[in-house]
Amino acid sequence: MGHHRKSRYRFEPISISLLAALCAVSFEISAQGQQPDPAAEQPTAPAPAASTPATTSDAKADEAPKNKERITVTGSRIKQIELEGPKPVITIDSAEIKKSGATNVNDYLEKLTTASFGSTSYGSGYGAPAGTQGYNIHGLGSSNTLVLLNGRRLVRDPYLEIIDLSIIPTAAVEKIEILTGTASAIYGTDAAAGVVNIITRQDFDGMAFGYGKTKSHYTGGGDHDQAYVIAGTASDRSTNIITFQWDEDRGQGIGNRPWVDKSYRSIFGYPFSYYGTDNGFHPGSDCDAQRVLGKNTFCSYNYMDEWRLSGPIQKLSVLDDFSYQVTDNTKVGVRLFATRKTARSRGIPEPIDESSDGFMVSQAAIDANHPELNNKPVAPNYMPNDDRGGEAGVYVHGRLVAAPGSATRTEQLTTSGTASLTHDFDNGDQLEFSFSESRISRTHHWLNRWDEQRLSDAIWTGEYDVFAVPPAGGLDAYRLNAADTNESLARSAEIIYSGSFDIGARNFGYAAGISQIRESYLNEASANKVNGLIKGLGGGGGSGERKANAIFTELKVPIVSTLEASVAARYDDYTDFGDAFNPALGLQYRIGTEWFFRANYGTGFKAPSLRDVHDSTNTYYTSATDHLKCQQAQAAGNATDIQTYCEFTVSGTILSGGNPDLKPETSENWNVFIGFEPITGYGLNLQYYRSEIEDGIGSVSAEQLTKMEANGIALPTGTAIIRNPVTGDITGFLSPTTNLSTVRTSGLDVRAYASEKFGFGTLSFRTDYAYVLNYETQELPGGPFQKQLEIYGPRWKWNNSFGYAYDIHDVTVTSRTQSRIFKAVQSYGYIGAYTSWELNYGLEVSENAKINVGGDNIFRQLPNQDDSDSVFRGSGADTTYYAKVDFRI
Repeated sequence: MGHHRKSRYRFEPISISLLAALCAVSFEISAQGQQPDPAAEQPTAPAPAASTPATTSDAKADEAPKNKERITVTGSRIKQIELEGPKPVITIDSAEIKKSGATNVNDYLEKLTTASFGSTSYGSGYGAPAGTQGYNIHGLGSSNTLVLLNGRRLVRDPYLEIIDLSIIPTAAVEKIEILTGTASAIYGTDAAAGVVNIITRQDFDGMAFGYGKTKSHYTGGGDHDQAYVIAGTASDRSTNIITFQWDEDRGQGIGNRPWVDKSYRSIFGYPFSYYGTDNGFHPGSDCDAQRVLGKNTFCSYNYMDEWRLSGPIQKLSVLDDFSYQVTDNTKVGVRLFATRKTARSRGIPEPIDESSDGFMVSQAAIDANHPELNNKPVAPNYMPNDDRGGEAGVYVHGRLVAAPGSATRTEQLTTSGTASLTHDFDNGDQLEFSFSESRISRTHHWLNRWDEQRLSDAIWTGEYDVFAVPPAGGLDAYRLNAADTNESLARSAEIIYSGSFDIGARNFGYAAGISQIRESYLNEASANKVNGLIKGLGGGGGSGERKANAIFTELKVPIVSTLEASVAARYDDYTDFGDAFNPALGLQYRIGTEWFFRANYGTGFKAPSLRDVHDSTNTYYTSATDHLKCQQAQAAGNATDIQTYCEFTVSGTILSGGNPDLKPETSENWNVFIGFEPITGYGLNLQYYRSEIEDGIGSVSAEQLTKMEANGIALPTGTAIIRNPVTGDITGFLSPTTNLSTVRTSGLDVRAYASEKFGFGTLSFRTDYAYVLNYETQELPGGPFQKQLEIYGPRWKWNNSFGYAYDIHDVTVTSRTQSRIFKAVQSYGYIGAYTSWELNYGLEVSENAKINVGGDNIFRQLPNQDDSDSVFRGSGADTTYYAKVDFRI
């Protein structure tokens, strides 16, 4: 397999350097062109008459003139005049992002009802920068949503295998198109749930700049600052637009957030507790506060003032878009994009857990330093330590409060470049060639970590006294940091020919093309981690590469004047797992100008990530119940074996890592749409969808493996239970990534909208309602399907937006409601439905200056508290206020 070969193309000098050279001279080329034609300049668009937080291609389009420019709509390769296509596409313009408290693209997208279960945000503990965000359409997972920048793929995170939407500079965004439903027949892998296409500004002449400030109501941080500058030139031959954006999120602590129990005290405190002869833990000396759990008494610790919900994040982004009309029919374009992101996190003082760390203090050290422990009512329970020649010692439990907690610092550079050549033929056909490359380079620093062996030795010998009061210092001598490096690279080349032809009075549209994608990744874990030297950190690295060739075609067939069909198909051939073929069929039907019907069917796939295939093997210890032996003992009525195999777990090693035999995840999607717009500005849309994703990739736990074996279910490919050939007892497990799960979901998306202009101003209203009919998962092949509604997320979400605009004033009030969900412990019942309110006021100070002020969750609404959680009793968005100022010169 490819993961055994040295990369042929992973790190050679990349073509972005060539693109950068082209970009560097782009302004000079523009200046040397002809002077701008005033009639061709793009005037500043007036402020919208009313607020419409998102528009949709489902709405009825006005009749387009015959000479209107044909465009490409997300979900189709065919150039068309109408915005309506066969696919369910929602369009959001940049003004709506500005009129919200969102500080990045995903912050806005996650508010939409299409994100049935919200979006996903990852912290630094996942090996990626804090605040890494992926969009989750209809609860099918962020990794199943394809993210495009101007129709081109972006590179996936080398660790999480998702596209980080937080890196896209909002100032450069012109609009966002969201396709709900599989689109692998058009775009290939990763589009099982849908597509997010971020489209940047195309025409801009002049300069604009802006600043935004978002401030949290709660103490402990959460403030965000953002500034941008846009510069553009335009002539009759060329355009060039450069956008710079700077963001700083100052991070946030627990503060006075009302959904957190600030009085909570952890059982990991100081002084340390020791394991006593009554098989319980007891404090080594007096402490301020204690927690009693059965036989155990621990010195407790309140870490709420040290806990950080998120650390500071800084981002600097630049995007340059240059185009040049070589001839009347031929245009070249270059687009460069880069974001540098630095994220930090800070943990709390390290706990020492006897069950996982196994840290002990020798009897000799206690006799020398703390002989009083031997005279306590419950004396230490000294046991032989096999790792230290059988010398006696006692287990300890507590927290290293004399030193700051662990921390991380992540430095990431994301770059992307596209070069394209487009030729329009005289008959209206078009040929386009494009080459794209994007890369993520990252260093993830694990800071203030502990040298596992040296710390264990120091505690064992008493060199570091865990029972000292006040706490002993000098812990820096046992520190050991680590730095992981990750790199991900994606290159693609594509040729597309699109056009139309007539048969009789009917006009057929078509597109066909070929593409090649090359991907590589590298995860290099610190040697200190790989060798198991750092407490609490494990794992290894990996590297791999692959190539995929594809051929695709699409045809638009006008059956009658009111009925149109679209057919698409794509064949992908990968060098690692094999091939995939995905068809799609769509129908559109109109009745007059008021009614619009649409139906779609398509299949999709998600190729196994390079990390899933090529990650190195990791070994760690685990335990599980031997369910097969337990069943055999119960059937035989053997009381000794029942106690051995049913009441106790067995321990052994488990090997995890990549799996070269993975299959792609496959998907199937249906959707039916009905749209009704009796009067321009008034309408109702209803869509039904049904999706299924099979062969979801994941890992199986040791407990799951033993249950499957006992129930006679074939173990997933690549997994195994290793038994002693003589006794039959379990000695280990093999569990690489493998194809496992199935997800099924269906639901309704409803939209109603109205807008009317009166003498006193323009009033508008829009409601979006998403109702999940079914959401169930099969975690293991052959296992039962489990209903997950109101567990993974709410059954329904409902957004209502009310707008009023008059002259230079624009006011929008939005309510966002979601239904109940189960508490963390389901037996405690539900957290009830929850509504938050947003307010935005826009003032057009002049033709070139606009101010937006507002707030999210302005009434400080919080979900009902979750009394089944001892610390984080639910959740809730902080009340935030923001001000944004935009100027153009």
